[in-house]
Amino acid sequence: MAELVTTISINSSGKYSYSPNSLTVTQPNTTLIYQLDEKTLVDWEIVGQTNTDSKQQITGESKAPSGNFISILNANTQAEVFSVTIVTQHRAQRDRLLRVDPDVENEPT
Repeated sequence: MAELVTTISINSSGKYSYSPNSLTVTQPNTTLIYQLDEKTLVDWEIVGQTNTDSKQQITGESKAPSGNFISILNANTQAEVFSVTIVTQHRAQRDRLLRVDPDVENEPT
């Protein structure tokens, strides 16, 4: 089973970036992993995800208890482009939430 990883960075002012900027999925049953970089882990955690997958290809969400990463299974049976919204929360300031929206492009082979 294939895996694709996106690493999210958030600085102290809440400005974020992620790498790669989008994922292109070509293999069936690919696990998408969204992880926080080491500096970000000090202040932020992943609390969940939502997505705009309209073809029901996303299943099997699994979030690390530590909040360091979340993974989802992408069946990749139909071509489509959708966003995955990773919801992060500040560890000390619990009312601070950020939503990071990397795109996913499914290109079944």
